[in-house]
This record gives sequence, C-alpha cells and structure tokens, in this order.
Amino acid sequence: MTTNSQPSEPRDRGRWGLSLAALRRARIPIATKLILGFLLVCLIVGVTFGVVGVQIIGGLVVAEAQEKVRTDLNAAREIFLNHLGRIGDKVRFVADRTFVRDGSFSRDRDKVAESLAAFREREGLDVLGITDASGVVVLRVTNARMAGDDQSGDALVGQVLKRREPVAATCVVTGDQLRKESAALAERARFEFIPTPKARPRPEREETSGLMLKAAAPIFDLQNRFVGVAYGGVLLNRNFEIVDKIKQTVFQGVKYQGEDIGTATIFQDDLRISTNVQNADSSRAVGTRIAEDVYHQVVREGQQWIG
Repeated sequence: MTTNSQPSEPRDRGRWGLSLAALRRARIPIATKLILGFLLVCLIVGVTFGVVGVQIIGGLVVAEAQEKVRTDLNAAREIFLNHLGRIGDKVRFVADRTFVRDGSFSRDRDKVAESLAAFREREGLDVLGITDASGVVVLRVTNARMAGDDQSGDALVGQVLKRREPVAATCVVTGDQLRKESAALAERARFEFIPTPKARPRPEREETSGLMLKAAAPIFDLQNRFVGVAYGGVLLNRNFEIVDKIKQTVFQGVKYQGEDIGTATIFQDDLRISTNVQNADSSRAVGTRIAEDVYHQVVREGQQWIG
C-alpha cells in the first residue's frame, strides 16, 4: 500500500502547477476592464456626491430650522406688543372718562374709586391710578388708602408730565413701589432663585422687583386743560396669559412623542418670571434662570438667540 500511494503526489502537483500557469497566462478582456473602470469611477463619483449632498441637505435643514425660530420669535414679539397696546388703550379710555375729566375723583373719591375698581377688574389690570398735574397720586384704585406720594419720578408718568402724550412700555417696578399698589402684587413678584446649570453667577438670592406692561396717559379737563395723569399696568411675574397665548398661536399646542415642540418664556434680566417650560414634576419652571451665553447675547448685546 505504501508503494502504490507515493507515485500519486507528483501527478497532483503537476496538475496544480498547470492550473496556476494557465491562470497567469489568462488575460482579462478589454471590455471587462472598461466596465470595471467605469463602475469604479461611478462609485467614486457617487460617494463624493453623496457626502456633499448630505452636507448640503444638512445645512439647508439647519437654515430652515433657524428661519422658523426667527419667524416664531417675531410672532411672539407681536403678541407681546399687542398686549402692551391694549393696556395703553385701556388707560387712555380711563383718562377720557367724563367723571375723571371733570374732577369728580377729587369731590367724590369713593364713587369714582368704585367705578374704576370695577373697570380694573373687568379689563384685567393689576394697577390703576390717577395723579394730579404735578404727579402726586390722588387715587390709587388697588389701594385707596395709599395716596399723596409723588410719582413724577416714574419713567412713564414723568414722560406724560413733560410731553402730555400717552406712552406705554415694559418697565421694571421695585418691590417698594409694588407694595404701594398692593401687598399681593409685591408677593407675586418675589422669587427665590432656583439653582440652574450654566446660569451666570449672581450675589443675590432672590428678586423682589417685578416686570410690568405699563401705560400712562394725560388727563385734560372739559376745558382741555392738563389736570393729571392716568396710569395702569399688568404685572408679568407669574402671569401666564401671554406665554400660553404664544404657545397656542405659534406652536398650536403640537406635541412630539408626548413633548411640546415649542414653549415660551418671559425673562426679567436672567430670571424666568413667566413660562410654560415645565419642571420634572410638571410645575412651571418660574424662578429658574437662563444660561450665561444666552443671557450675554440677548440681554447684554440685544440680539436674537436662535440656537
């Protein structure tokens, strides 16, 4: 058996040697080479265009998203300014009331106060008052016992005293001034800061002033003589009407995977005073603060932040 198996090895090696030699001598047809070359070029071009296309599409998506944010911010601003304009209309209406123009508030303060209190509640004003021609308060609707203080130093009342034209603006009102109007307003404005990641360092632990949409208008008597100033406003701290209106109008309450696709917040400096951003327990995240980089760009530089 041993002698029969030995001669077969050389024959097998010979066959393999012939096969390898044949493969070496084989030539790839030119047509095949052309096809393979064409496919290689197509592959390279396809990969290149694919990478470039993804980058272009990605850039377009980002640009579209940023433009959408910019449009949403403009819509939110218009809603905010519309609320301010309506407050201005209400204060001008008060200044034009006959019982205000004829000086009834000096003669029959209780009756006028009752009428204006009903108007204030009906129109949703947090503050409503009347000063004389020098800026001294003669009637404070929300706190009738508090009168006689000088409001000529107030930014809006002071402008009306000088120009005798109606004005409206967003104002920061101190805690002391809010207490003159209402102790409840002063408490509503106060926030203890909630520790917030990436917020800028601040030495204070709380905020006692408030942000108010405020308006003032001149009062002219029936002989068209300037006799005083009517002022009124809405405190934005813990007032969620505007932010919820923005969310409903701009984002239409749409959710994705159970989460809101958009929220709105009003900041006083870097402090959230009105928002529909929620904490983990579903409460509103008022008292939290904005990230330092956003604060610097928006508050310090006055530019939009679009992410």
